Amino acid sequence: MPERYSTSKSYRSNIKNHLKPRWGDYLLDKIRPMAVEDWLKKLPMAPKSKTHIRSVMHLMFECATRWELFTEKRNPIALVRIKDGSKRRQRPSILTVDQFETIIALLKEPYRTMAYIAQCLGLRVSEIAALQWDDFDFEKNQLLVQRSIVNGNVDDVKTEYSQDYVPLHPSLTEVVSEWSKDAVPTKEGWVFANPITEKPYFPTEIQRRHIRPAGWCLVECPKCGAGVGVWCNQTKPTPNGARLPIHKERRAAAGKYSSIGWHTFRHTYCSWLDETGAPMKVQQELMRHASIQTTMNVYGQAMSSSKREANGKVVEMVLKPMKASA
Repeated sequence: MPERYSTSKSYRSNIKNHLKPRWGDYLLDKIRPMAVEDWLKKLPMAPKSKTHIRSVMHLMFECATRWELFTEKRNPIALVRIKDGSKRRQRPSILTVDQFETIIALLKEPYRTMAYIAQCLGLRVSEIAALQWDDFDFEKNQLLVQRSIVNGNVDDVKTEYSQDYVPLHPSLTEVVSEWSKDAVPTKEGWVFANPITEKPYFPTEIQRRHIRPAGWCLVECPKCGAGVGVWCNQTKPTPNGARLPIHKERRAAAGKYSSIGWHTFRHTYCSWLDETGAPMKVQQELMRHASIQTTMNVYGQAMSSSKREANGKVVEMVLKPMKASA
C-alpha cells in the first residue's frame, strides 16, 4: 500500500467499495481480463475513476506475483482497456483575469491570500494548506514546496517533482507579508492556521462555503437580480454567518462555473502561463507536473531566470488590476 496518506486512502476505498464486493470470492487465476473489462465498462462512473480502480487491481496482481501467490507470466489486468480512460468527463473551467478579480473581491481573509497564492503559483491546495513561514525565503524571493496536508494529515507532496522551489514575485511577497501581520502564530509556524485550533484550515470546507459560492457570482442571479460580483439580496438570516447570501437558483444558472474550486486556479495558472508564451519546459517546471516530463524533456533544463520571468507575467496579471483599483 502506498505510504502517502491520500493515495493509500483512495486505494483502500476502491478495494472496499469496488474490488472486494465484486472479486473478493475469486481465486486470482480465475479472474479474466475480459470479465474485468466488461465489469468496468458497466460501472456508472467517469473513465478516470475506472482507470484508478484498474490501477489498484493491477498493483494487487503485481504484489501477488512478487509474493509468489500468482504464477502467470503476465499481469492479466495489463490487457484490460478502458475507453477514454485518460480523458476528463468535462473540460476544466479556465478563468479570465476579470473573473478571477470578481472572485477574489468576494473572499475574506485568509481565503483571499490563499487564492492569490493558488493563482500566482499554481500550487495544489494541499500544498497551500501545509505552508509554513520557514518555507518562504524572502531574501532570495523563492518558496520551497515540500509538504502537503490532506484531511488534517501532514504528508509528502504528490510526487518527487512536486518538491521544488518556486519563484516569489515582489507583488506576491507584498500580499503574503500583509497577511503575516494578521496570521495566527503557531508553534509549527503554519501560514494559514485556524485561530481556534491553531491547525491548518480544511480547504474542502473553504471551497464549499466560500470559493464555490463566489464562483456562482460570475453570473447574475435569476431570482433576485443581483449582478455579477454581487451577493444575492437574501432576506433569510445566515446562521453564524456560515451560509453566504446566495440563492440556489444562482448555482443552477452558473453552468460551467457552478463547480469552481481550488483546482480551477491551478488549471487557470497553467493556461495563463501558456498565454505568456512561456516555453513548455518552463511551464512543466513551474507546474511541477511529472506526467508531462517526457513531452518536455526536448526543451532541456529551464534557466531560473526564464521561470521567474514567466511566473512574473502571471502574477502581474493577477495583482496589477488590484493595485490599479486601489
